Amino acid sequence: MVFDFITNGRIENLHSVDSKGGHFIVFGCGNMTFTNLTLTSPTNNRNTDGIKISHTNGINITSVKIGTGDDCVAMISGTKNVRITDVFCGPGHGISVGSLGGGNPHELPVEDVVVRNCTFNGSMNGVQIKTWPNPSKTPLNISNFIYEDIVMINVKTPIFINQQYCPEHNCDLTVSFYF
Repeated sequence: MVFDFITNGRIENLHSVDSKGGHFIVFGCGNMTFTNLTLTSPTNNRNTDGIKISHTNGINITSVKIGTGDDCVAMISGTKNVRITDVFCGPGHGISVGSLGGGNPHELPVEDVVVRNCTFNGSMNGVQIKTWPNPSKTPLNISNFIYEDIVMINVKTPIFINQQYCPEHNCDLTVSFYF
């Protein structure tokens, strides 16, 4: 289900099962709330993000259960002011920021994210940030993140900051820094 350019929206009391792609894709939105949802996909389904957010300001995700073959919540370019509370994630790849810095010159910062009172059970990762190994020359800020009251049970990597993200496995892993 795709939500494009919606302001002041509320999505509640839905179940999404076996999505062929991401369950909820949010783009260009503002002030949206996602609450009382259940999103499930088989563990081996690639690219089945639970909620994927970009170019959006003001998202509240609360009382949501997500079990997928990819990120439970993914925040990419231009995501700002996100509050994630009382979310159960597992299985899946955790709550992630990125991948960022893959060469898109129009990529925007990800800012002001709070993840609070969440549980990860049987997920590959807990909270993670993914950046490409050889970023573009355009600086990109990722700032003001708060993670608190997080419970992790049988999580392979609880906190994962991956500065060598390369899903195709054919990347130049020479890291370049630009100041």
